[in-house]
Amino acid sequence: YLPSFSLTAALGRVSPELDAFSGGTGNLWSIGAGVFGPIFQGGRLRGQEQAARAAFDEAVAGYRQSFVGALRDVADALVTREKLDAAEREQATAVEMLRRAVVMSTDRFLSGLSSYNEVLEAQQLLFPAEQALADTRTQRYVVLVQLYRALGGGWNLEDDGWASPNAAAVEPTDG
Repeated sequence: YLPSFSLTAALGRVSPELDAFSGGTGNLWSIGAGVFGPIFQGGRLRGQEQAARAAFDEAVAGYRQSFVGALRDVADALVTREKLDAAEREQATAVEMLRRAVVMSTDRFLSGLSSYNEVLEAQQLLFPAEQALADTRTQRYVVLVQLYRALGGGWNLEDDGWASPNAAAVEPTDG
């Protein structure tokens, strides 16, 4: 919106003939000033300002949206983790009770108080419960990784650390 000012000066020598250039008395000097300003722009400067403000507002909105998305990811992962922890505790209790039932039915079979069908039925209930417990633990570990990722964490292992089945524990890093 504001004009720009310029000030220039020049000093030199002039001569009508080249051999008299250095010995001549013809000196030349000049001083000039200029003012340049946006007088008639037809609203172009206002339009550029509005476009720049709109681009800034868009960038702010994008930042806010990504921030809210990150908070939502963290909250979702925390809630899911809490629910899976509770489900794992319940599933572990159920597995322990079914293991006791298998032991008791085996003892009853070895004592001659029941048939082997009772042992088989107890085992048929135990194995799916153990599989469900393993699945719940797997889901919990996946959610922990998602939570760690949502919080911006990372981990670094050397290439040979990834290849080794007995790799050292993963070291968390910032970044």
